[in-house]
Amino acid sequence: MSFYVPDEHVDTFPIVYSAKQPTLTQFHRALMDKGRGVDWSFTPEQYTNQQLAIAQSQWAQRAIAEYQSTAQFSQLLYRLTLLGAPLDMIGAATRLVTDECRHAELCANFSKIMGGGDIDIAPETLSLYNEAPLMMACAKSILTACCFGETLSVPVLRVLAEVSTDPLAKRISTVIAGDEEYHSRFGWEALTYFLQQMNATQKDDVQMLLPTLFRSFERSCHGSPEIFEQLVDTALTFEEGASNLGTLPSEGYAAIFYATVEDTLFPRFQALGLDPEEAWRTRYRTS
Repeated sequence: MSFYVPDEHVDTFPIVYSAKQPTLTQFHRALMDKGRGVDWSFTPEQYTNQQLAIAQSQWAQRAIAEYQSTAQFSQLLYRLTLLGAPLDMIGAATRLVTDECRHAELCANFSKIMGGGDIDIAPETLSLYNEAPLMMACAKSILTACCFGETLSVPVLRVLAEVSTDPLAKRISTVIAGDEEYHSRFGWEALTYFLQQMNATQKDDVQMLLPTLFRSFERSCHGSPEIFEQLVDTALTFEEGASNLGTLPSEGYAAIFYATVEDTLFPRFQALGLDPEEAWRTRYRTS
């Protein structure tokens, strides 16, 4: 899952759920539901209008992010084949597209049954690094979408599955979290491969991208240097027993982001010979 920041001043198109061709629907359902079926029973009367509105909005934003990831991973798959990447990497990447389509559908459907309307997509958010040379476009897309986006998504969705009191919200969060774990693992393995193919200048190019990505994902997770200082040594807690439809407060997303940076991103980048600490220190000097 990428992390979507809305922009009201762009042309958009709505997510369309079905081509209304029975055979296509059958093929689609076979791919979407295999081992990941969802019982769509839902009783909105159990929740307040405010709870439904907050949940509907957050799940709609997740649907947009998952749709973006569907497109970005489709673009990555094309680039990998164009580059002549190893077949096992291409084969492993095919699952990314199917999974993200599943996630977009799950999130959009959940938003819809909570009263949401059309979910609009901005076309310019559907591709990454169009000006970069082919190999670097692949590596940077993997770094951005997998090593950052999917790696951050895993703990977010695990927390959502834990705090959700609604069975449907819990099931959707659990399904998506399991898929995102695969995407994250794919990303780190694929980035390792590409770094091994790079010369020193290309590796420096990857390093130079890290501050921008730290800053961008921090903002999309509702963080900032000021929020970071406020959250230092602060435990994330939730009201026990409170009804929850798979939502978090802004500070919840930020807290998960900072914990994942420290516990996962820093060690993984260091193991690859990159310098995440310098990138973190300079993330707002390059804005």
